[in-house]
Amino acid sequence: MFGNLLVSMLADTAAAAAGAAATGPVVGATAAADAGSGGGGMLGAIVPLVAMFAIFYFLLIRPQQKRQKQHQEFIKSLKRGADVVLNSGIIGRIGAITDSLIVLEVAPNVRIRVQRAQIASVATEADLESGRMAMAAVGAGGGGKKPKAKGARPEAEVASDTSADDGDEDSEASEDSAEKAAS
Repeated sequence: MFGNLLVSMLADTAAAAAGAAATGPVVGATAAADAGSGGGGMLGAIVPLVAMFAIFYFLLIRPQQKRQKQHQEFIKSLKRGADVVLNSGIIGRIGAITDSLIVLEVAPNVRIRVQRAQIASVATEADLESGRMAMAAVGAGGGGKKPKAKGARPEAEVASDTSADDGDEDSEASEDSAEKAAS
């Protein structure tokens, strides 16, 4: 590109020195040099774009396609009874499988339907152990505490009311503020 520019500048200088009669052949030589440089300039602009596309293909696109293909094969190979982890982090055991849905048992007698594509991986022993510890923390088996009715007082307040009631106004005021805070 710079070579063509240099040739063009030299040709213009030579044309100016030779006079008006000699400009015909020199201008023609300059036009031929410019026409030849158009193809080289285009090639010079396309080569970096092709190189960038090749880099993106081999570093980003192709590995992603491989991972997607492996995940599809993994989804097809799932069997009933396998412990799996969903993309959302839910751990469960496969109970039933259809073409697009899987039924997971996430706790005793608790089943959810999820799309097959949402399964991230097979649950490891560490995943299962953390799930067991979480279930034990909330009271495994029963699912924890029963929901309270609106406006219900905590059991500790009910127990304190049934104990000795000395008619102290300060304790009644604190109970009223506790009720307002609870609701």
